[in-house]
Amino acid sequence: MNKELLNKLIGQSWEDHEFGLVMFDREKFAELIVRECANLFEDDESASSLNEYIVNNRAKETILEHFGIKE
Repeated sequence: MNKELLNKLIGQSWEDHEFGLVMFDREKFAELIVRECANLFEDDESASSLNEYIVNNRAKETILEHFGIKE
């Protein structure tokens, strides 16, 4: 498990609320994890062909759609 990456995402998951409260946002954390996974398919340079690029792009879209996350 990539604890460094998880700690980074945890750090981005805190939300300010009324009265100076800062709370951990589980939905934000989950969204960040899903986006991190989807972005694995975003590296255009790793695609060796147009077909691979299209497949990678569709994989990213499918992951985001499955979890209800808009780009």
